Amino acid sequence: MQLPRRPRRHFTTADKARIAAKGHELSASGLGLGASAAKLDVLESSLRLWMKQHPRVAPRLRRVRLVDPSSAPAVVAEPPASQALVITPDGFRIEGLCIDDAIAILERLR
Repeated sequence: MQLPRRPRRHFTTADKARIAAKGHELSASGLGLGASAAKLDVLESSLRLWMKQHPRVAPRLRRVRLVDPSSAPAVVAEPPASQALVITPDGFRIEGLCIDDAIAILERLR
């Protein structure tokens, strides 16, 4: 017994770019390629190809200010429970802020 085949779908270049961008977002959030493809309702091989054809735009570099270590405040070993410690898939580490401030910074980094 054969399962009924799903009709072949055609995606425009804009559709592929949009799906690839969403695939990059899901991948950055830690979801695997197979799970991302299932969530986006496309074949894993198609998503892999489209993500390769439409690479993720690298985040812009941010200006930073270096501080003399002797004038920097002492480092707290463990942040208090009311403060967040967040490490993003891109490697950003944010600690010592309240949850709302950490979220605001992460949104600006996107």
